[in-house]
This record gives sequence, C-alpha cells and structure tokens, in this order.
Amino acid sequence: MKKLTANFKTKKMLAFFMALVMALTAFPLYAFATVESGTNAGAHGTVEGNPFTPGEPSQMFRIPNLVTLDDGTLVAQADARWNGGMDGGGNDSMVAVSTNNGATWDWQMLTYYPDNGDVFDPSSTSICDSALATDGKNVYSLSTFFPAGVALNSSSANNRPVSDKAFDSQGRLLLQKSGESGFNYYLGTFSSDDESGRAQIYQSNGTPVSGYTVDHDFYLYNNGSKTNETLFYSDCEFQTVKTTFLVFRTSADGGKTWSPMKLLNVKNSGEQFYGVGPGRGAALPDGTIIFGCYSWNGSESSQASSFIYSKDGGQTWQRMENVPQLMIWIPYGRWTSECQPVILDDGTVRLFMRNARPRINYIDAVWNGERYVWNGDPVSLDLDVYGEDFTITENNQYSVIPYSKQVLYNGNYYKVLIVSHANGGGSSRSNGTLTFLLMDSNNQFVAATQTQLWTGFFGYSCLTEMPGGQVAILFENVEDPATITFSIIDDLEATSGFTIPDLARTYNVAMIKNDQQTFSVSTNEFTNTNPAVASPQFEVNYSSTANTGTDSSFSGQPVMLADALYTFTQTSNNMWYIASQGVYLTIGEDNQPSTKDRAPVKVLNPENGFFQFVDELNEALYMYRSGGNIGMFDQTTAYDAELGENSGGAPDADREGTLFRLFRPTNPGEESGDYDPVPGYKEVDRVVDGGKYLIGCDIGGSFYFLYPSYQPDNVYTHTVKGNADYVEDGFDMIVTAHQAGTTTIAVGLDTYNIEVSDFSREISGVVSYDPVIYTHAGTVGIQESDIVSFGSNISDGSSEGEKITNYTVKDGFTIISIDAVDSANNQPLENTDITPQPNAEDASAGHLSGILPLANNSTYNSFESGTYATLKTTVREESTGLIWTQTDRLYVASNPVPGHVITGNRTTENEGFWAYYNLPLATYLLAEGSYGNTNLSYDYFGGRYYVGNATSLFPSDRIMSFNGNESGNAAHVSVFHDQDNNNLFKAAGVYSHYWDNNNNGSKEWFNLEDQYIDNTTIAYYYYDKSSPKNEGVTADPSDPNQFSVQISRMPVDTEYEADGNWDRSIVIGAPSGSGVRSRIEKLSGEGEIAYQEYQYGPQGKYYLPNPGDTEGLLALKRPATIQCTTTVQPNQTTSMRGIVRYQEGGEGKQVSSWNDMRLTFEIRMCDKTNERTPYDQSVASVEKSTWYTTSSWNNYMNALLIRQEYLNDYTLLTTSAERDYTAQEGDTYADYFTHEGEDTIDVAYRYLEPRADFDQLQQAIEDSTPAYDNGIVLEDGNNYTPDSYEALINAYENAQKIFTEPDYDTEDERNDTPGYVMTPDLGDPSAIMGPGVVDIIQSADHTDEEKDAYRLDVQERIDNLTDALRGALNGLAPAADDDVYVAAKDESEKIDMTAYEDNGAEIGQTIDTGDQAIYREYGGVNYVNLPSTSEGQAELDSHTTALLTNMNIGSGASSPQVKQFDVTYNLAVDGVEQPVTEPVEDPESTPNQGVGTRRYHYGETAHIDLTQYASDQYTVKMTVDSASGGKDATTYNAADFDYVIPILIQEDTEIKVEVYTNAVLTVKDYYGTVIGTAYIDPVDGTQVDVYGDAIRIGDVTVATVKESPKYTFTGWSVEDGSYQLTEATEISQYGSLNAGETHTFTVLSDAGTVNNRNSFATPYFNEKLNFEAPEGSVWTRVVGGQIYLASYDANFVNFSSNESVDYRAYSQSELSSLPAEIAQQITEDIPAVYGTGYYQVSYDDQTGRFTLSCDYSAPEGVTVLEAGIICSRTDDVSTDETLRKGQEGAYTVPANRIAHWNNDDPASGTYTMTLNNSESGTYYMRAYVSYAKDYISDGEPGSISVPYVEYCERIFKCENGVVTAVN
Repeated sequence: MKKLTANFKTKKMLAFFMALVMALTAFPLYAFATVESGTNAGAHGTVEGNPFTPGEPSQMFRIPNLVTLDDGTLVAQADARWNGGMDGGGNDSMVAVSTNNGATWDWQMLTYYPDNGDVFDPSSTSICDSALATDGKNVYSLSTFFPAGVALNSSSANNRPVSDKAFDSQGRLLLQKSGESGFNYYLGTFSSDDESGRAQIYQSNGTPVSGYTVDHDFYLYNNGSKTNETLFYSDCEFQTVKTTFLVFRTSADGGKTWSPMKLLNVKNSGEQFYGVGPGRGAALPDGTIIFGCYSWNGSESSQASSFIYSKDGGQTWQRMENVPQLMIWIPYGRWTSECQPVILDDGTVRLFMRNARPRINYIDAVWNGERYVWNGDPVSLDLDVYGEDFTITENNQYSVIPYSKQVLYNGNYYKVLIVSHANGGGSSRSNGTLTFLLMDSNNQFVAATQTQLWTGFFGYSCLTEMPGGQVAILFENVEDPATITFSIIDDLEATSGFTIPDLARTYNVAMIKNDQQTFSVSTNEFTNTNPAVASPQFEVNYSSTANTGTDSSFSGQPVMLADALYTFTQTSNNMWYIASQGVYLTIGEDNQPSTKDRAPVKVLNPENGFFQFVDELNEALYMYRSGGNIGMFDQTTAYDAELGENSGGAPDADREGTLFRLFRPTNPGEESGDYDPVPGYKEVDRVVDGGKYLIGCDIGGSFYFLYPSYQPDNVYTHTVKGNADYVEDGFDMIVTAHQAGTTTIAVGLDTYNIEVSDFSREISGVVSYDPVIYTHAGTVGIQESDIVSFGSNISDGSSEGEKITNYTVKDGFTIISIDAVDSANNQPLENTDITPQPNAEDASAGHLSGILPLANNSTYNSFESGTYATLKTTVREESTGLIWTQTDRLYVASNPVPGHVITGNRTTENEGFWAYYNLPLATYLLAEGSYGNTNLSYDYFGGRYYVGNATSLFPSDRIMSFNGNESGNAAHVSVFHDQDNNNLFKAAGVYSHYWDNNNNGSKEWFNLEDQYIDNTTIAYYYYDKSSPKNEGVTADPSDPNQFSVQISRMPVDTEYEADGNWDRSIVIGAPSGSGVRSRIEKLSGEGEIAYQEYQYGPQGKYYLPNPGDTEGLLALKRPATIQCTTTVQPNQTTSMRGIVRYQEGGEGKQVSSWNDMRLTFEIRMCDKTNERTPYDQSVASVEKSTWYTTSSWNNYMNALLIRQEYLNDYTLLTTSAERDYTAQEGDTYADYFTHEGEDTIDVAYRYLEPRADFDQLQQAIEDSTPAYDNGIVLEDGNNYTPDSYEALINAYENAQKIFTEPDYDTEDERNDTPGYVMTPDLGDPSAIMGPGVVDIIQSADHTDEEKDAYRLDVQERIDNLTDALRGALNGLAPAADDDVYVAAKDESEKIDMTAYEDNGAEIGQTIDTGDQAIYREYGGVNYVNLPSTSEGQAELDSHTTALLTNMNIGSGASSPQVKQFDVTYNLAVDGVEQPVTEPVEDPESTPNQGVGTRRYHYGETAHIDLTQYASDQYTVKMTVDSASGGKDATTYNAADFDYVIPILIQEDTEIKVEVYTNAVLTVKDYYGTVIGTAYIDPVDGTQVDVYGDAIRIGDVTVATVKESPKYTFTGWSVEDGSYQLTEATEISQYGSLNAGETHTFTVLSDAGTVNNRNSFATPYFNEKLNFEAPEGSVWTRVVGGQIYLASYDANFVNFSSNESVDYRAYSQSELSSLPAEIAQQITEDIPAVYGTGYYQVSYDDQTGRFTLSCDYSAPEGVTVLEAGIICSRTDDVSTDETLRKGQEGAYTVPANRIAHWNNDDPASGTYTMTLNNSESGTYYMRAYVSYAKDYISDGEPGSISVPYVEYCERIFKCENGVVTAVN
C-alpha cells in the first residue's frame, strides 16, 4: 500500500483525502547524486522598510546594490548569504523592487541554485558580490559567481579558483566530461535568448554530443529531459573550469523579470579571480554599460582594479587593462581592488578604488574613438574638510554617485559627487558618513564637506539619487551581517551645507477642515490629486536683489538676496556654526570673513536690534562703514567695553563697526513691500537654531550684506550691496482645506502631502491653560528692556521677569499643534506660531512659547489693557488615533512691568586742598509680580522725578550700578517716551536723582515727596479668590481670604571704592519724630494689610560689598512678605491700598546722604466662585462634539468660551462688566451667565443632545466596500459562499440608501440629527442630562435593553442597518475547500466504471447529490456554497467521503455496487467429489480458498492449495472456467505454481481440480500442462484411441491439441492408433517451432541485457526473452519509432513476436532523461501495458486465429485487478475512445491465465489471447490492464482502493486473417 504525507492546501480535512490528491500531483520521482534540497527556487514576497529582511527567506544579507529608474522605481540587489555570511559556500542573489520610495519592496530570487539546501555549504556554488547599473529604463546586473566548492576565501569553500581560462579562443565555454581528463568539450550557442533556448554540447572537434543540451540556467538535459545538475555542480556529467565567472543579466521592466544568465568572457589566463566591484556600475542610454572589476592572484598586493564595458547594451564586452599602481607611501600598499565607475558630464569615466590608505582613490579613463584608455595616473585624494585631513575608513568599499544637480559654492555653481563610506578611523567599519566632492569645469576637485549621519557599524553601502533630488542609501549596519538598511536623506542641503536650487522637497501637512495654510513656492503651476479635499490659490511673492562687487562701487552682477542667506546651527556650548553654500563664517582671516573651514562663532546681542559675531580668539566681525573701504570686512578685538581689549584705544573703539542687523525671509503669507528696509525680508531681534538670515548693516541708506565666498584675493567678493528693489520672487500658495481626506499637490519640484482632519471633531476638557498669555519684544539672552517692551513673542519664563502660560493635558491625549483665531470673527490670526513646550520630566504638562501678534503695541501700554485670543488646540487621542480640536479663549496682555521706585543720591564736600569727600547712594524697591502703573504720565518735579524703568529690573549677574554722575549714568533709568510724551515702551518706575556738586559741606536728605507718592499708586495686584493663579499673589491654600504679596529691596552697586574717608557702611534709618522710618502699613480700602516695621532689617548699620562683587551684591536682596486679608464676597469687588516706607543712608567723615523711600501699592480683589464652579465642573470631564448634535454642542461651547473670557481676564472683577463681543451694545457678562435663573453652562451642559451615530454605519460601509467591490472571488482563488456574499450585497446597498435621503444626505444634517432622547423630563432638574445619556449608551455596565430605552427611531434604524451590514460582513464566509472533492470527481472520470455492478451509476448519483449540496450558481458561475467552518468543511468532506466510499473497491468497501464474484472450487479425488471445507485466512499460513463457493471483491486473488498432492503418486488436472461467454476453459499446471495456484478474480469463476491416485491416462500440452485425464482399468485395461488432433476413450474425448503460437503440431508422443492400457500412461503434444521472418530484440543502453547479451534475434514466435538491468532501473521499448514504457522491474520477461523491438534500461542516474510522457506515466503510477497482434495458423493450415501477445508491468503500490483484451467485430468500435471497457459493441475478455515471472508477483505478467473463428471477417483487439491504487492517510486508520484501467495505445485489426496495427 502506498503511504504518502499530504501537504496539499486544504483546511482540516481527512488526511487520506489529502493523500489522494497528493498521489496524483506531487509524488517524488527520483533521487540524485547532487541533492537540490533548497526550497526557494522562484521564492518571492513583500516586505516593508528594508528590501532585505532576515527570514525573507535568507537569515543574512550582504553587498547592497541600489539604482533608481527614471520613473522612480528603486531596484536593489544583495547576496542572500543564508546562515553563513561568508564570501562563498552557497550564497545566492536576490533583487527587490519598490515603486513607493522604499515604503514596501517586492523581492524575488534572481540567481539561485538549491544545491546548498539554503544553508552554508563550502561544497556548493556561490554568488559573491554584485553590482547594478541603469540607463533609467533598463537595469543591468553583474555578479561574481563560483562553481561548486570554489571561493576566493578558503574558509568559504573547499578550494580556491584555478587560474585557467573558462573559455576557448573562440569564446566558447569549455567543458570536461565526468571520468575524462581535459576539457575536450564546449558549449555551443543558445538557440534563442528566452528561457526556452538550449545550447548543444560539442566535442572539441565540433561533433555534437548526441542528446546533451543545456538551458540558460546551465542545467544539463539528456535526450530532452532536464537533469537536476548544472554545469557548475561537482557531479554533473559535464562541468566547467573551476574558476571565477561573471554573470550578467538585464531587466527591461523595472526589475520584475530578468533575462537569462550570460557568462562574460573577460578573465585573463593566469588570474585566479576576476570579480565585480560591488555596488554600482554606470550606463548610458546609447548602450554603454560599465562595471568596475578587479583581479586577485593569491595575495593582497596582487590585486588590481580595471573595468569592463559594453557599447551595445551588453551583447559584447571589452576589458580595460589593469590600473597602474598608486604612487603612495609603500606601507599602505600600492594595489587597488573593489572599484566603482562614475561617468562624468564630458564622458570621462572616473574609477574609484579601494586601498589600505584612508583616502578616496581614483583614475580617469577617456574614449579615444575606438576604446577607453587611462588618462593620467591614479590619484589618492588629499583635500581638507573643515580644516582637517580628509579621511575615510581604510581598506573598505565605498559608493560614489554623480549628483544631477549643481550646488552653489563660493558664489558659483559646481558639479558634485556624493560618497558614502565608513569613517571610524583606521580600519573600523563604523560611523557612516557622506562626503560631498565639488568639481570645477575641468573635473578637478576644489572642495569637500563631510557629514556623519550614522553611528555604530557601517560596512558596504550603495547610494542612488531619487527623481526629486533626494539621495537614498542601502548599507550594512550590523556586523554579523544580518541586516541591510534602507534610508533616504531628505534634507540634502542641510546635510551637505550647500545650496541646491533645484532640489525637490516633500512636505507632510496636517490641516483642519476650512483651515488655510500658506507656502512659498517657485511657480503657480500645479497638480492636485483630490481637489475636493484641499485646493491652492496663488499670490505673487516679492523679494529684492543685491549687486556683487570687485571694488567698493559694487557694480557687479545682480543676485537674489536669497543667495546671501546664512544658516545658523547652534552647538552644544551655545556657539554657532554659520554657513552658506558650503562656506563658513570664521572671521579670523584678515579681510576674509568666510572660509572653507568650519569654526564656532559666538553670537552677541549687545543692544536691541543689533548683533555681534565673535570667534574663539575674541575677534569680532567688523565692516568698514566710512572712507574708501566701505563694505569691506575685517576683524577687531575692540568691540565691547567689558569684553573687548584695549589695543591702543578704547576697549570699544570699533564697536559701531561690529554691530550688524539680521533679516529673515518673509514667512508665507506675511506682507512685505518696499516700505521694508530690505523688501522681502523681516528684521529679527533673535536667532533660532536652523534659521536662515541675512547679515548686514545700513551704511548711508544702503544695506551691505555678508556674501558666501572664500576667495582670499579680493575682499569685496565677500560683500553684496542691497538694491532695495521689490521684484517678483515666486508665489505664496494658499491652500484651503475643504473636507476630511488626503490629497497631494505637486508644485514645481515640490510635493505637499496634505491630510485634512474634520474640524467638526471638537472636544473639551482635555487641555487646561493658565488664564493669560503675555507677550513682549524679546526672548532668551536679550536685554530686559525688550521684555518690558511691546512685541509678539510669547513670554515663556526663559528670562527673569517673563510671565509664563502653563498647560496640562489629560492622559491619553497628545498636543499636535496650537493655532489662534480672532475672537471677534473666528478668522485665523496671521503670523502666529504658538508652540507647546512639554516639560522634560512630564510631557503631559508644559508651557507656551512662540509668536502671538496681539497686545503688541502702545495701545496696550496700560496695565489694565488687553485682548483675547481664541486657541484651537489640535490633539491626538492615543487610543483611537483620532484628531480632535479644543477651543479656548485666553486673555492676552503685554508682559507686565512690576512697579518699582529708585533713588540715586550723591553728596560731596571739599574741605580744602587736602581733603575731598564723595558719598554716592542708591536705593531700589521692587513690587515683585505686580502690574506696574504704566498710566503714570511723564511728569517732572523740580528736576528730580522721572517715569521710566530700571535698566536692570531683575538682577542676576547683571546688577544695576550707580556712580553718582549726572549724565551717562549707568544707573539712570531708561526714559521710554519721547519729548512729545509718546510712550515707546511701558514705564512703571519712578526715579529721583539728586546730586550736590557745590562743595559746601552740607549734609542732605533726599525724599520722594509725600504728596506725589502717597497719592499715586506705583504697583497693582489682582486677586480672585476662586482662581488658582493670581500673578504676584500667594493665597493661603486652607483659607483663600488670607494671601500675601512681596516687595523687595533690590541690590545696587554704587561703584565706589572704600577708602579711609568712607567705610561703605549703610545705615537703616532710626525712628524720628515722624515715627518709624521703615514700615509697611495700609493706607485705605476694605481688607487688612498687616503692619510691619523694619521689614528689610533692624535699624542699624550694614556694609556694601566692593564694586563688581556680584555674589555679595545679590545677597543684599531683601524681600518683604506682606500679609493681607480680604472679605470680598462672590461677584463683588473690593480694593485696598498700602505703602512700603524705607529709609537708609550713608555716613562719611564729613558728609551724610539719606534716601527716604515710599512705594504705594493697590490690591484689587474679587471672587468669581459662582461663575468658576460650573465651568470647572463642566471641563472636569472630556466631552466630544461627535456625541452631540451640532446645535447643542455650539450652544455649550459658546457658553464655555464666554465664561472663559470673564474668568481669564483679571481686570474683570464682577459680572456687571460690559462685554466687548456682544449682540447688543451695553450687554454685561451677567446677561450671558444665567437663563431663567439657572447658570447657562449648567443649562447648555444638560441640554447637550446626543447625536445620531452614523459613524458606525459609515465605518461598516467603509469596511465592507473592499469586499463589495472585489466581488465574490477572493485573491487566493477561493470564493465567498454565494449565500453570504449575496447577504452582504443586500445589506450594503440598504445601508447606503439612508445617506441619499433628504434628511441625512449631507454631513451637516446628519451631525445635527438627534439619536437619543433625554428622559424622563428635561424640565426636571433630576433628569438625566445629555452627557449622562452618552455615558449610558457608551457604558459596558448597561444592558442593551437599558440603552434601547433612550434610542430614537432614526438611531434604531441606523443601528439595525449597521448590525445587518456588520453581520453580513462578519458572515462573509470563505467557501470550504473543494479541492479534494473536485479531485475525486476528476478521478471518477478516469476510473474503471466496469468495476461496479451498476457501471458507476451510483457514483454519478453521488456526484449529483454532492454538487447540489455544495454549489450554488451566482452570476452564471457555480461557487462552493458551504463555509470553510469546521461544520461546513465537514459537510463538504462528507460528500467527498460518500464519493470516495462509492469509488472504493477494496476489502473494506461498503458500497453494494462494488462488484463481487463467486468463486466455486470443486475438488474430486479419484472421481469422488470432496466435501466443502473452510478457507484459511491466517496470513501466517498458506492462504486457501477451501472447497466450495466463496465471494470475492473484484481484483482479489483466490489461492488454490494443492500442496498435499505435490508428489508423483498424484495426477492433478486443474481447469478454470469464467463467465465470459465463448471463452475456452484454461488449464493450469499445478507444479508450475508449487501447487499453490493464485487466481486473479475478475468475474464469476469455476475452478475444477481432478486428482487421481490410481492408474490414469494423463495428456499434456507442449509446456507440460495437463490438458486431459482418464481412469485406466488396471485389470481389464482401457482402450485409448490416438488419432489426429484428439485422444479418445470410446465416445469421450480426453483431450484435443492445445494450439500455441510457438509450435506447429506434429503429433503425439505415441503414434496414431488404439492402445489397451492397464497402467498409468502419459501422452504429450509434440510440435515443431514456428519459423518466420527473423526479428531482433536489442538493448540500446549499456546497462541491461536480453538473454545475457545486448541483442537477441530469432525467427520463432514466443521465444522467452529475459531482460536484466541494475536494481532500480526501468525499461522502455521502441516499436516503429514510438516509445512505450515496458517495465517497472529491472528484471522481467517478454516473448518474441512478429516485430523487432528496441529496449532501453534507464538506471537511477539516467531517469531524469526519460521522455516527458513516460516520466509523467511513472509519476502518476500508471502501469505499462502492451500487446502485439498477429495471425496464428492452425497446425493443419486449415484455420487460424487472431492472436494478441500481451504483457504488463505495474509499479509498487498498485494492485492489478485484471488483464485481458477488448475486442469488437465492427469498424464502429475500433478507436481509442470506443474500444474501451463498458462501451457498446466492445467486449471485455479477461485473461484466465497470466504468467507472472517475478516470484509470481501479479504486478507484472504476460498472457496471450486468441480469438476463435476469426479467419474471416473483421475484428479488433487491444490489451488492457485494470488496476487499483490504495491510499491511506498519514497516521489515520483506513484506506480506499480506487479502480482504474489503462489501455495499450496500439490497436490491432484482423481482416480475413490479415493482422495490422491501426494506430
């Protein structure tokens, strides 16, 4: 029985069904010497990210190759190094293709031999290194290839390659035949270039080697049959030279399909190795292809680079001579090896080569009209990069590509080559680096830049340029080498440092519906993939130009100012790299501000609007601004009084020449005109990392700018002079978002991928902001005067005095962006850039920074003034990925200036020539966190009082100083208004300055006048008891009625050195008649201010630190905390005023100075608890707009925003305040806060109306659309069941209908459709609010029934449609697998229907029943309608089971239609019938039919056991008679079967055995078979008459002559006559051999003999032919040029007939060369059956018979059921289709006796059938064999046996005694 393991694609079905299919489709045929155990021939797949992924299918990859086609297709190639990673031992080649910029890759095996089993094997063939080239349309691949067991590295293979050439002088591949010495054969040319082409093998003399051809994969074919051996295998019958080969292939369809392998004949004799330089080759559209290659001959020093080239697209190839040795220091070696060619613009081939020196090496070659020749010596490149040696990792491959775009450098355009390489130092393959080599018009390298992009291991790499100018790289990034990484370098300008004008860029833009964004573009020509999502409009943009110069006239060529932009890159130590077009601002060189060398520069901001640039040597960039050198750059150290050096002049003598202004390009959408100092640019007061700026200054009304140049010979080339013109310079593209979705807008070279989110997805309660955003004019590192000036910079706490706006974000959400819209009209605010800055330790909290152009002018000077900004915060919900927008309204005010007072006082006295006393004194009080009174007018009292600000409001390391000078005093406050009293900045300080130069010796007090100070409030505080944040106020967390503020005495440096006349002591004033001079007290108002005395220390003396002692001065800060109490009630406001008094003085020897300070403050108090509580409650939970109707959500959001206005504006103290944004003038906030006595937020919250949820239905439709659109057939060829698919169609179309109905056909209508009702009564305060309903319907804690109570009809309908569609989608049932059922049906068409009682009728009925149950018609096609569930599959399998059960004819068959036959065995001994006996079935003993009748299944064997009669004392006669009408009974010679005779049961059979122990007459035929017996009377005797052809006793005929084709009857063994016999007598037939034409039976193969010879000839019929061949061989016979399968047995018997026959034995090693049809017959286990017909003339020449001599042979596992002939008497039944079993007019005659010549094995045998009475008329005969295949499951019990019939192809016709073959 055949046992097969099933691996057919089925789904949990019975294993023996799988075995059945496998037996028909996948039975292995042969085993070979080279075991091709690899399983990845033809393997392919798809991966993401990297083209070669471990496990797909190789575990390791090396040697990346990468090219880009004109259409953007990326093609990659690499070695699949399986599990080894070595340079040999079974490596194969893979390619991968990407059409989406590397997002996904489709990979496939390219050059693959399975001889290594997909694991490292040093005895296998191997790819080692490849390169790709492309002309933009075609892809060319060249790979190094080693035959089996060979590699360059001895650890990778058994041997190194030999140095012999593999081709003869005519370029033909040399071959050696196994067992022969020398290469005496060659491979001819291929018959065609496609896969079907073959090449003939020839002897070296040109004689073809018969039967041997080779395909393009170099597999050997023998007589048309493919072997599993290639010419490269070590055991192939023909083999190549064991050397190195180059394999060339091409692809014309983007790497999807490839040409066959082509071996290039370019290796020279004597070279062990000539291989490809890995990475890239070069190609041109004219057919030029160039690949770098190198030779090796046993040592590193023997290596030499060269290249090969083709000028005809790869048809023919030439090789350059080897590169001359490098002229370098000998320790590095002068050899060259792995190399890559680059074709320069003028056609020069520049070959880059590997060497041990850590440099790039190259040599040029040029075309001389006939061939390429070297042009000069090889060069080892030495260039400085950033002032350092130019290096790469030594002795490692690197990749070089020419870049298609020129770059700007030093004011000129240059060509560039890009190099990728390791740069880890020495031989370390690490630190992946890109090097950019600039070439001039003579192809000379003039400059280089290097940028390290990757750390860690970096091995081989390959670069390619993508269509938009991006550069992609494929590189080895782990050492083992498992992974090859693909990466795209997007910003090549930033990477290279050069300006690349034509570089294409891709931008990913996120927008919200109805949003607009503006982008600067070069053209207004565009394409848009989806205008419904977003569309652009264009407005002309403007810029300005400048003139270059060679002298101070600057009359050179005009350039766009954009060419003078410098990029500022911040370093880790707050220095800057300032670069443009590959040059750097370095300052240090005389008259040469920019050089090629990168150096850090310090950027200073000494005063508002000006910048200084200082190098590490403390030299500042300087420009001459007068005289004859205007516009010329230089450097100076005299740039700052503190930092500069005194070089013979003042430390800041050159300061004016070092002050520069910076300008940035206008932002998209930002207005600009000729009114700007530099049209198209905006001046900046700060620099940001990555920013681009013009660096210039205004000289006489013209701007001069730094220009990128490194020329040392002309200083004016470093400068351009602005023209202040206003010229068109591109466009602003304004993109408007219309609806959610994605679109791609291509403008010029740039691509904008736009994703629009649905603006209607609003949310609340996610982000919480501080109430106020403050803005100012400056940021980090600039003067405090900018902080207190008007501006658009958001205060972010980065500098002292800046307020900060904090935020928090609820868990599960992330802020994406923050936009601002006008609170009045909801339109986007222009020039706004609000950036969330997350905290480093907690990303869910942070603060705001950026630009907000509100409250940024003198309109907002007053501390009471401000405005509103409405923020649109876009957040992403992490759990869903959805984008939401939260709307908030915040108050915006200019950053407040804290109130402060300063007194400066100096008294002097001169007591003669020898004595002079000077006593300076300054006191500074600051109300910290207060809102300074910026409403103070510019008043002057007696020349003493000023309104302004201290120069250092918040001292840290910059402390205000006072030296007593009247003018130019560093301590003098800045007066921020002009003489016309216009406010330029916010002033909140009061300053008095008194000095005495009268030398009168008097002691002076200086007082701020009471009537001015006490009646003027200097500082204000706002305190809302309900608010968690009140600037400058600290509330008691346990009692908000208690709070405090802080007013501090700030440090001042008097800049007075102590001497013997003054010990720098300060005295806090003592009590006087007017009371305690230092105290805090309340002046007026409601509430309490705790009284304090001596708040800055007790009365007495303290000492000032020496001038410049910063630490000591800062320690003098003396804070005073003022405790306050308020009784303010909700929605009320109160205020109270207080004063801080403080006196201090200085006492010298002869003079005294006293400062009497007063600072008044007011605290305005309110309590917004009533308004804040419902707001806080509402935003405590997250609410989403998609849960509610649009109208109810808008009401809710409106209520929240109005409430935020009131709560966030600290100047609004009660709800009686009028509201700015009102429907009716005079409305107050109170009008918006209540509705019929309820808070409007509570009402709006409660009335949030749950929206009808269409989303789930829309999602269901979206999810179902692919299945709906795809149709019933799946991609894998399976189908959905028609029932389930039809249900989907109906549900899908019903679901879509609702969206066409008028009430729901727009998104706005659907969003405002209520879906749930709020119950029980909205008028009842206890009713469930809308959010409560949402909580219920979204909660898992509520049952569907509870949720249903709230659903409106429309929601119920939506839900039903959703459920129906979801149910239909989920119910889409892939059909059960009917492969086995179909296979069984197919088999049913092949089987022998005559094996069944009903001739297969029940099988047909079973199929009809199965088809009706399994299939259903849909769209005119029948599809499986049973699902692939276990139940569905089981039902389908049950029909398969029923079919196979009915087909089964084996012993376990249960079908009543399976034929069974009666076998009757009658045994008579000495004429006495023996009684019935039981059969013996025990397999341990001899099987025995037993006497009597028994039922047998068709094809079983009955065994007749006559062993008890196996002696001379018995005479046995056995005849077998069967049911076939007219068929003669067959006699058996029991001795031939050792007295156990097997009878193949094919029909009802009667077996009659006669045994005699007494004297008998025995008659035998020619062969000794008993054909007659009779009893002899031993006493009286018996007369026996022998006459002619019969022997008789009386009237009874004992026997007649048994005809035989071999003999002609000549008589009996006794002469004719009558004999009286009294004892046992034997009479035999005698005959002469039938002689005729001599026929020859020849064995064509070396292995095999016939009758122990190669050929046997005989003129006789039925001569025995013994065929013998090696074990495992099979035999074929050739008759009349037609080949037939003869025998599955290596040894078998045939008999001679009337025709000559050629036989061939195929040994195991030759089986693959069998003809395809014979191989297929063997594969399918089909028996061989053959018959040859002739006419047998009777011995008396009176009659004859149509005879068919037949034989058959069946393989192991096949059971022969019967053998015989099919005959007919009419021409109508004479063809292959009609002369078959069961056909009308065809008669089936089984052979009763078959000679089994192999141990009586019924699997093979011979038989002869003769047709009686056939001497006249027309008859047809053919041989057949019926057989069964037994199938068992893999590990499952049970088996089935299926009957088949095989017919001899030959049909013979006998017409009036003449026999001919009719086919």
